Amino acid sequence: MSRSPMWLAGVLVLSLAAAGCTSRIVEPDAAIPPVSPVSMPYTATKNTTRINTSDPAAASVLVSQTLWTGYGQDNRPNGAVLVQAGDWPVAAASASLIHFPMNGPVLFTEPGSLSEKTAAELKRLAGIARDSKSFTVVLAGKWDAALVDQVKKEVPSKIVTLEAESPAGFAKAVDIYYSKESGQRPENVLIGSLDSPSYTVPAVNWIAHMAAPLLYTGKDKLPAETVEALKLRNGTARIYLLGPEAVISSTVEKELRAFGQVVRIGADSKNSAAFSVAFASFRDDAGGFGWDLNSAGRNVSVVPDEAYDLAVAAAPFSHLGKHAPMLWSQSGRLPTETADLLHSIKPVYKTTPAAGPFNHAWLTGSEDALSRTIQEQVDDLLEIVSASGGEHKH
Repeated sequence: MSRSPMWLAGVLVLSLAAAGCTSRIVEPDAAIPPVSPVSMPYTATKNTTRINTSDPAAASVLVSQTLWTGYGQDNRPNGAVLVQAGDWPVAAASASLIHFPMNGPVLFTEPGSLSEKTAAELKRLAGIARDSKSFTVVLAGKWDAALVDQVKKEVPSKIVTLEAESPAGFAKAVDIYYSKESGQRPENVLIGSLDSPSYTVPAVNWIAHMAAPLLYTGKDKLPAETVEALKLRNGTARIYLLGPEAVISSTVEKELRAFGQVVRIGADSKNSAAFSVAFASFRDDAGGFGWDLNSAGRNVSVVPDEAYDLAVAAAPFSHLGKHAPMLWSQSGRLPTETADLLHSIKPVYKTTPAAGPFNHAWLTGSEDALSRTIQEQVDDLLEIVSASGGEHKH
């Protein structure tokens, strides 16, 4: 079997059991068998780490186990959110619950069932929680009674069900629940399109990172439930509108001005990749809002375009660790806009590369969704280089 530098770099191979993770060391000269998302859940290059599966349930478990290790108080969760795969508006709005005080992942399961791997991860999280008696499982969306009973049987924790008749109503319910649990109602609010999810979902990493709800609108009509959520802020909302007028019209923008100040992000974005770059680069100091991804020494999260559940599964990478904004990629090609941004933040050293700064990227998805070539290209774009422009000789 031929060995590319990527696979030779991955000397440490992690094998996950259903209820946790164990590790084994593979000697460099040992025969390396073909790998799969089951036998090799992580793959790495020097500047990238891949969550090597495109299954949202498996990816959410891997992300959870990567961040909430249970070692030390900072790596112990207070709860988790359960979402049935395939319902992106519910999943995306739920990402705000990743933030404190919940401090836990969004875990996916198949519609109408609780998968064994998800149930096992819930048990693990409850077992390492800061306080097992108050560990909370939020069931997001509509769950039938039998499924709720199954969750209660698997994890005898506090169970909270959040549901509504519409996506906008669900987002409002999350906003109210978060405000109650945290004791604060965030004035910053993101408004995303229900009709153009590729322009909405890049927001999930921010709402997992900082307290702010994601509320929904149509292109030309603002739902009543969103209006109700905005009214709770008594005219003090700072509203961030996601995407150009082709995604959310000027009519909606004008209507939103009745509830506070409106700032449109990505007004000139010609596609979803360009918007993800615009969102990652944006900063509004007045609202304390935005990643301001404009310098080296940063982390990013790369997700296949239109893989909305995967994007939410990976959103905790913005909550703990290196705090990463999300960027869209295509399956076989890194979009020009994404490549240009990564090139613009390429680390440069003057004396020694050992001093940094260093960049890193998480990639979420199998090679069918994000090719090996993309991972290698991202790795190269993030590699530290000499300010002199000479070869790396240190």
